[in-house]
Amino acid sequence: MKLTKKAPKDYIIYSVIIAVGIILDQVTKALAVAYLKAVETCPLIEGVLHLTYAENTGMAFGMLKNHRWVFMVISSVLI
Repeated sequence: MKLTKKAPKDYIIYSVIIAVGIILDQVTKALAVAYLKAVETCPLIEGVLHLTYAENTGMAFGMLKNHRWVFMVISSVLI
């Protein structure tokens, strides 16, 4: 298997895609805080699809919610 060398433009394209993804993530989070935090739920399709504001203070899926120190120790060791 022969490895091909990536052109600098490929790295620029990948970097732009990643940056756009991060920006979209932060914008949607800011919009959720601005518009959903004050209301309990916002129905898009009544009885079928609702947007509800929730915060996750733990790791993925709320694991270790009240044990932030464990997350910090694991992160520090892995880094």
